[in-house]
Amino acid sequence: MIASRIAGIPEALDDGRCGVLVPPGNVTALADAVERLLRDPALRHELARQARRRTEQQFDMWRNGARLAEHLGATRRLAPASAPRLAHSLSRRGLVISFSGLDGAAIHADAGSRASSSGSTIR
Repeated sequence: MIASRIAGIPEALDDGRCGVLVPPGNVTALADAVERLLRDPALRHELARQARRRTEQQFDMWRNGARLAEHLGATRRLAPASAPRLAHSLSRRGLVISFSGLDGAAIHADAGSRASSSGSTIR
């Protein structure tokens, strides 16, 4: 595999251990990489072997799903501690506020024409 050093590609290719990385927009480097791989079958096979091994280890859907489930199982889902105080303070000013979402981050405020909400901020 030949790819440019942009975004998450270097990480996916284990910084060049699973493929050849070239600078973005560098046609000469790209041509050199193609020629290098065409002339060296052993290198092509080794990079392919490393890429398959890395993909199976790092990007296995079942393994990553189990890790995510374990992490989520250990995470407590509580609203922020300040949520009740904020709701009380705003209600004293005639604003009605409700919290939603797993972590209480989404806020909805209703004060007639005086205020509106968008996402997790109150305008």
